[in-house]
Amino acid sequence: MVESIKDLREICQANKVVRGRQGEQWIGRMFFRKFSIYFTKVFLYTPLTANQISFLSSLIALSAAILLAIGVWKLGIIAGFLFFLAEVVDHSDGEVARYRKTAGIKGERVESYIGHFEIPLYWGGVTFASFMLTNSVEYLAAGFIVILLFMKIERLKELKKDYQNKEFQNTPLDTVSAVTKSPKRFITFIAFSKYFNELVIIVAAVLNILPIALLAYSVISVLGYIAYGIDYLKV
Repeated sequence: MVESIKDLREICQANKVVRGRQGEQWIGRMFFRKFSIYFTKVFLYTPLTANQISFLSSLIALSAAILLAIGVWKLGIIAGFLFFLAEVVDHSDGEVARYRKTAGIKGERVESYIGHFEIPLYWGGVTFASFMLTNSVEYLAAGFIVILLFMKIERLKELKKDYQNKEFQNTPLDTVSAVTKSPKRFITFIAFSKYFNELVIIVAAVLNILPIALLAYSVISVLGYIAYGIDYLKV
């Protein structure tokens, strides 16, 4: 018999377990984990492994990208919900691993590898939709720039370590304070923060302005990459 939600939070989400985790930001602790524990309880009644749950999260993300790519407003709204669901399930995999005591470096690598492709996947959907809606090749070029630079930044560990700083992660105000210390920090965060990218895509889908968002982000991505290149981490 699986424990109650309250007990599961103590086992899987205790501050000493989650708060200091590498890469765990306040939005995960304060928002997504409010919902993920309910999914975790359901998963614990199944034979699904943590890695299989990670794969399920990626399938949900792929579904969202496909709905975005169709370019239909109502489907874009559904895609926004699937973004949220993918993130929630993504938080459940680690909770299942901690409950079953199967957490380890291999699982973290699988989750990290899958997570690196979520935002490029979403922007791929936005790119295809923008091209189909406008029949203009510049949107393909803009999408290529956004996806390429995001994947490039995701592989630069220095930026990731900076975002994992506890002072950056603790509260929303800490994040705002950290990214507004200089224009370089601000533009880099806007360009390459996973959660901020998701927010922009969701808003663009709801407002039905995917092509505009894509063109804007192609410029923002270039500026962010330039900002990173001129000693962003030393500011």
